Amino acid sequence: MSATFSDQSFSLHGRLARAPVIKSVVWLPLVPVWIKFNTNGAALKSPGVGGCGGVIHNCRAFVKGCFVVPLSHVFAFEAKLIAALLAINYAWKYRTGNQVVGALFKHALGLEVYAWWFSNPSFCSLLVGNDCMG
Repeated sequence: MSATFSDQSFSLHGRLARAPVIKSVVWLPLVPVWIKFNTNGAALKSPGVGGCGGVIHNCRAFVKGCFVVPLSHVFAFEAKLIAALLAINYAWKYRTGNQVVGALFKHALGLEVYAWWFSNPSFCSLLVGNDCMG
């Protein structure tokens, strides 16, 4: 059902818009050992002085790090894009999963045949634990 209105004094005619629907948003925790980046960027003019930044959360919503970057002569879209690219770069640069892979690789250098483990190998248990702790 939509309401219509008419105002004779200003010659306005039209239909009233429906009220916005309020939806519930539920935050679900991340998969263990995952991280989440929240990023944003803005510019004062189009283009103009701007900046971008982000915050890194682990799977338990603890802040693992933050960054901000001042930018000059950018559009707002560029600032947001730079923030997303920096987040991807930081995730790649500071990843810890490769510590386990590096330890496995170093161990493999001394083997003549392949090896398989059904649990964490003792020589990289600490590294796996570090990955899980964020």
